[in-house]
Amino acid sequence: MNIFIESSLIFLLVFTPIALGTVQPWSIFIMRIAVVIALLAWLIKILFQPTTKNQKPVTNLEHRTLNIELFLLLFLFTVLISSFTSIYKEESFETFANLISYACVFFLITYNIKSEKQIKRLTAAILTTSLIVGIYGLLQYFNILRLTPSITIPRRISSTYYNSNHYAGYLAMVAPLPVALFLFSPLSWKTPLFAALSILLIINLALSYSWGSVAFGIALIPLIVMRVKRAKRKVLAASIILSIFIFLAIFGALIMLGPTPQLTQNTYQARYAQMAKIAHPSLFGRLFMYKNELPLILAHPILGTGPGTFIYAFTQFRPLHLNLFWNYAHNDYLQIASEVGLVGLTFFLIFVTITLVKGLSSIRSISALNEINESNLAQDKRRTKHTKPTSHEINETIAIGAWTGILSALLHSLLDGNLSVVPANALHFYSLIGLLIVSTKLMRKEG
Repeated sequence: MNIFIESSLIFLLVFTPIALGTVQPWSIFIMRIAVVIALLAWLIKILFQPTTKNQKPVTNLEHRTLNIELFLLLFLFTVLISSFTSIYKEESFETFANLISYACVFFLITYNIKSEKQIKRLTAAILTTSLIVGIYGLLQYFNILRLTPSITIPRRISSTYYNSNHYAGYLAMVAPLPVALFLFSPLSWKTPLFAALSILLIINLALSYSWGSVAFGIALIPLIVMRVKRAKRKVLAASIILSIFIFLAIFGALIMLGPTPQLTQNTYQARYAQMAKIAHPSLFGRLFMYKNELPLILAHPILGTGPGTFIYAFTQFRPLHLNLFWNYAHNDYLQIASEVGLVGLTFFLIFVTITLVKGLSSIRSISALNEINESNLAQDKRRTKHTKPTSHEINETIAIGAWTGILSALLHSLLDGNLSVVPANALHFYSLIGLLIVSTKLMRKEG
């Protein structure tokens, strides 16, 4: 049953981004079937698993996990109630079914992924998939290979997604994993591979011309700070060089990889002047829409209009002179508030806040323990630069990458709707939360 559960999770992490972001009915159906298979395997596992008389007491970390689960369940319960009071019940229950699928993935990970090898396999699935879509994104950009449809302009990478902004939302979540593995893992033959994958995803992110690249850059700041704080002089210099290199990789790609229909100039001054000209209406256009979305929230403040109904409810509050079709709020928090009400938004915010705070607290406390272990190992002459990384180091690195990806997704949610309208991205968001919990839990158990 463990094999069925883990295989289903790996399938979901690989399938959902490649299947055009899983926004079409056929791909959503396959996603739900994979979740159901994993749930059935988990049920059989529970029914036939032998129980022991002496159960271990709940630890502090498990208590923290229960707090996270409690507010996720409260959020789901609010969404369910809102579905019954929805202005369009059929659409609301469809949306609720998707949300249940994401939550099930979260619970499947937190309750069934218990070993370092399992965590590494799930991480490898994410990294391998990001490599595939990243390479295809560059082939698409240079018109070498174009197999998937796209609604965004040419010369703006969307890879296997319809929308470049949604592709950027995926990249902003998964790119911190290879960056963390490069920064925090001991030197080995894999180090250049992590660096190459990081650069590939960063270039893809830059060429998506999305606000997701800004969210990713901001989310990297605490990651770089964590690395610098524990660094010696040589590593400190390497970290500073890497941060500069990431900056140059993002903005250098925009300058050097050729003009686009909107960015026709290759000179530094002219190109960035054009970028500013594009970014200004994009940002202030969103702010204008947010202002017009507030009356919708105030009209249904408690339970909202029902999950998935923004596209229908907003028509009553849409400015008469607006000649654009606004099918989602372009802000996950406003979308949740409008569809599930302020009650649902409150539970969601508490859920993600506890995740970030407790996750960072666990990483910091475990990092302090690792520093003690590293100092002891440093006295051992058998410890070399190319020593195989310890279990603590692997789990800590994955936890840091997952935490950074979660933060990046939440920052991007301020300007887009990846967690509301893109199933692949929402599923990865809840998967990263699950990986963060199990990796820190395993580190504490081994400590």
